[in-house]
Amino acid sequence: MYRAIWLNSVKRAAMAFCISRKTLDETAGFAPDAVLVLAENGHDHALRWQRCNMAASNSPLRKLAEDGDVVLTFGHRNNKRPELVIAALGTLPVKPNLIVLGADGNYRDSLEESAQAYGVADKVHFPGYVSDEEYQCLMMDADCVVLASSDEGFGLPVAEALSLGRPVVVTSDSGLETTFADSVRVAAPEHEAIGKAIADALAGRDVPSEYNAPSWTDTVVTVREAISAAIPECSIKV
Repeated sequence: MYRAIWLNSVKRAAMAFCISRKTLDETAGFAPDAVLVLAENGHDHALRWQRCNMAASNSPLRKLAEDGDVVLTFGHRNNKRPELVIAALGTLPVKPNLIVLGADGNYRDSLEESAQAYGVADKVHFPGYVSDEEYQCLMMDADCVVLASSDEGFGLPVAEALSLGRPVVVTSDSGLETTFADSVRVAAPEHEAIGKAIADALAGRDVPSEYNAPSWTDTVVTVREAISAAIPECSIKV
């Protein structure tokens, strides 16, 4: 139903904005006659995050950095595949602490079982969903951020991590390489490859090239200019 509503909306719209080259190409495949404009999400909002407030600063999760490196990954949707990252942890000779954000309920239980099976239960932490302030603190503290998704339209955590200078590992079937180019380490969607990429990131090996990231100002300008050119009567004055 969602796909049908989305496709009908794209076909009927005078113009549809796409948040990444990947989403534009995929949308064009479904609706070749649609008028599509690339207006990539900005990457710079993380630079405006305020200093961590006291509650977030005192979080037990932040104290994990005292015990070595910290890797941050995500489990709020099944496509995020944190189980691959947990398995990857088991391949590392020196194991960092891994924080899996968002996983709860039965899914969390299954991930805890995986951590036990790979012998890393003491290194994997499941805080569930955290506040915006704590999320920002954890992102700023992370030594490596991993997004092992099977598919992503954009990947805001990647943009945030790169803006903060954090190394990022993504999987080759996620589409994230299309958006972030050589600024991310790309691994095959298997735990051995992800483990090697994490180890390289933590050791500072094979540092990716700098990515010329668009800002949210660029996004707004693109949208405004496209609308003004297509529909002059809707021209936006600044």
